[in-house]
Amino acid sequence: MEMTITVRTLPGEELAWANERYAEIDFVPSSPADYMAMAEVDNELAGLVSPCY
Repeated sequence: MEMTITVRTLPGEELAWANERYAEIDFVPSSPADYMAMAEVDNELAGLVSPCY
C-alpha cells in the first residue's frame, strides 16, 4: 500500500485545529506569530511540528 506524506507550513486558518490538538495533551497554544509545520498522510492532517526555542 502506497501512502503520500506531505509536510507544509500551517496556514492561519488551521491554527484553531492545531491548538485543539495541543489542548488535548496539555500543551501551550500557539499564536499566529509562531512558525508551524503540518504533516499530512494521504491529504489528512496527521501531525504538527512546532518551533524549538
